[in-house]
Amino acid sequence: MKTGKLRSEAMRIILAIIADSIDLVTSHLPPDLKIFKNLGLVKDGIYKRVEYSIENVLDICAMINADLKFGIPESEDDILSTLIQHHVLDKSLGEEVRQMKV
Repeated sequence: MKTGKLRSEAMRIILAIIADSIDLVTSHLPPDLKIFKNLGLVKDGIYKRVEYSIENVLDICAMINADLKFGIPESEDDILSTLIQHHVLDKSLGEEVRQMKV
């Protein structure tokens, strides 16, 4: 299998993991914030799944940055800025991803 196909398959797997995490989170979200605050370990699990999904999105962005040979970034912000600069990511989407990781 060629490197490009391996990379594409890796990205597909990561996207499937993100989708599974989103499904899991949405299926465990309560109807209101008060209930959510009292969920204990379930709440912690939801936070971790969301964090994990954001990290996976950033991993895909890093793969794209590397595959397009945009240089070696110093930070995740550099990856997002470079992808925005080269019109791989729309500016508003890039900013949303940047805000999610905070």
